[in-house]
Amino acid sequence: MDNVLIHIGYHKTGTTWLQNEVFISESDVFQPLSKNNSGHSTLAGHFIYSEDGYLLNSFDDNEEVIKKHLKSLKESFNYDSTMNKILVMSNERLSGNPNSAGFDSSIVAKRIKKIFPKGKILIVIREQSSWLFSNYFEYLSNGGNHNIEKYLSLKYDGKRPGFSPNNICYHLLIKEYRKKFGDENVLVLPYEYFKKDKICFFETLSDFLGRTVIIPSKNFKNKWNVKSDYYVNYKLRFLNIFIHASSLNNHSRLRTKLTRILAILIKKTMINFIPEYLEKSFQSSLKAKIQLWCLGKFEDSNKITSDLIGMNLEDFGYLNTKE
Repeated sequence: MDNVLIHIGYHKTGTTWLQNEVFISESDVFQPLSKNNSGHSTLAGHFIYSEDGYLLNSFDDNEEVIKKHLKSLKESFNYDSTMNKILVMSNERLSGNPNSAGFDSSIVAKRIKKIFPKGKILIVIREQSSWLFSNYFEYLSNGGNHNIEKYLSLKYDGKRPGFSPNNICYHLLIKEYRKKFGDENVLVLPYEYFKKDKICFFETLSDFLGRTVIIPSKNFKNKWNVKSDYYVNYKLRFLNIFIHASSLNNHSRLRTKLTRILAILIKKTMINFIPEYLEKSFQSSLKAKIQLWCLGKFEDSNKITSDLIGMNLEDFGYLNTKE
């Protein structure tokens, strides 16, 4: 199958917007490989999980299940060789989960290659300190409760993987996909490019696909997965164990219907008492702290990435100067 685009993320690079505004069944260009008309591709999950919800064995390619689901999807939208649409599988989890060091990203790449050997790959990256700020609050919204210092400093203890800065040395994943699919079949674009010039972003994507991708300007105003109230979400992060039960808080047993309602009520009440200047001051302070932590950690990787993708990432503020 030649006419397939696989969009693998990264997380926090506008993936939700792309999945709900571009890679949708109403599009004249794209047909999502999903049971749904938009959002995450349901097919993508089979590259990661078994049918009973467990993580796949690293030696298992899950080929039979994936092909069965793919066949079912193609039948549901009457796909044949004359269909004038690009099939697209979009899910940022395909690049690994940032809160588990992207440990299986290479394994997933191998599975994708087996199913879609002639597929085209889209990777969107983001300047690391900006990415970390956004990802950290996604971590909190999913139940995490470490402060930023602990989140960034926890080392791997040989058991469950957590965040690792090595996961956002982008050149390694890019090289892996180029090795598997060929340089001409892997497009890497900075998220900042999308933010700066959306028209040029989609012109570049169009050139890559050989199809004109036109997005109505009104769609650019739509917001997806927007975070807010950073101060309260950070200071009251301990309440997350009452609101969410996930592996990020060891599946907290403190979460009940009542505790969840009370914890959410406390947070909503506190939000009303936080002045705007305090919110802005907190964000600036936390961003500065993350930028300091990033200093010098990604410079070499970003230089290699710049050469690989033919774009000077320094123009987008990527290159941190070493002390």
